[in-house]
Amino acid sequence: MIRLNKKYFFFRSDVDAIKNLIGKEIEKNISLDFSSINFFSRSFGDELLNMIEDFNKKGVRIEIINLKSDLNFFLEKIKNKKEEIRKRSK
Repeated sequence: MIRLNKKYFFFRSDVDAIKNLIGKEIEKNISLDFSSINFFSRSFGDELLNMIEDFNKKGVRIEIINLKSDLNFFLEKIKNKKEEIRKRSK
């Protein structure tokens, strides 16, 4: 499990720090603990989902745990919008 200690994530580049933490793990199943996170931007959420998808393609399963309900709702909205855009672009 990787516990994220920042309270706020604003930028796509913030995901790079998370990638570096994940890169140090040798496990195929990794949990990211978001319990201390109070806010993240749409661009951070989008890049986080991209990162998770990239790791999944490499056989590494990333799970987000302890995500506050309002942030979970927001992340689901981002995920749904990404899927909608993919469907339209086919």
